[in-house]
Amino acid sequence: MLLFISCNKDRACPGSVNGVMHNYAGLDGCGWVIEINGSIYEPININDFNVDFLMEGKKVNVSYEEKGMASICMVGPTIFISCLSEN
Repeated sequence: MLLFISCNKDRACPGSVNGVMHNYAGLDGCGWVIEINGSIYEPININDFNVDFLMEGKKVNVSYEEKGMASICMVGPTIFISCLSEN
């Protein structure tokens, strides 16, 4: 069994980058996406984290791995998040 833990803001994610959350729920098949260095990424496991702190434009720290999977939303590459915290 895998255990996913959302990092808190007192502890930065290891190897993290800064990102900005955007809610693309208005587009068919989309939800939360992360903008990193001007590029949009689609997290495939965002629901594995406690995302109660998320809102449009929220700055976050994220550790992730690109997965190259197809998605319904198709606005950017898919990523698997290993850590997500407030910035």
